[in-house]
Amino acid sequence: LAAGELTEEAARFVYGWGIVLQLADDLQDVESDRRSGVRTLFTMAAEAGRLDELTARTMQFAGRVMGLMRGLPGVGQPGLARLIQKSTVGMLVRSAGALPGLYSPGFLAGLERHSAFRFGFVNECRARVAGDAARFARLFETFLSGGEDEPAFPVLPSTLWPR
Repeated sequence: LAAGELTEEAARFVYGWGIVLQLADDLQDVESDRRSGVRTLFTMAAEAGRLDELTARTMQFAGRVMGLMRGLPGVGQPGLARLIQKSTVGMLVRSAGALPGLYSPGFLAGLERHSAFRFGFVNECRARVAGDAARFARLFETFLSGGEDEPAFPVLPSTLWPR
C-alpha cells in the first residue's frame, strides 16, 4: 500500500495474514471471551473439549498463508519473510502454551519444541509479572502525576518499590 498499489498476490497474503492474526488473538483471549460469553471458533471448541485439532488446523492455515509471501516484492525478502513467519507462528505457540488445561499433554509437548523457552518457565514468568502488575501500575501513575518541574524519578515510598 505504501508503494501505491497492491497486487492480487499481495492482497491474498495480507487478507490471509489478517485472518491468522485474528485467530491468534481469539486464541489468546479464549478464557476471557468464555467468561464474557463471546463466541469464537476457539471458545466453541473449548466448550466441546480440547483445542488440539483447531490449533493444529490454524497452524496449518498459517503455514499456507506464510507460503503466499514467496515472490512478493519487499515482503518476500528472506529476512523479513522469516521474521513475519516466526513472529506469527510464535504468537500461536505462546498462546497455546499459556492454556495447558485446554490441550492434551502430547499436543503441548509437540508445540513446545517450536518455542524458544519451555512453557512452564514462560507461564511462571507470566504469573510473576501479573503479580507485580498492580505495583507497576501505581508506580507508573505516580510518575505520570508529577508536574513538569518535578524530577523524572521522584523519591517513591517504599510501598511502590519493586521487590
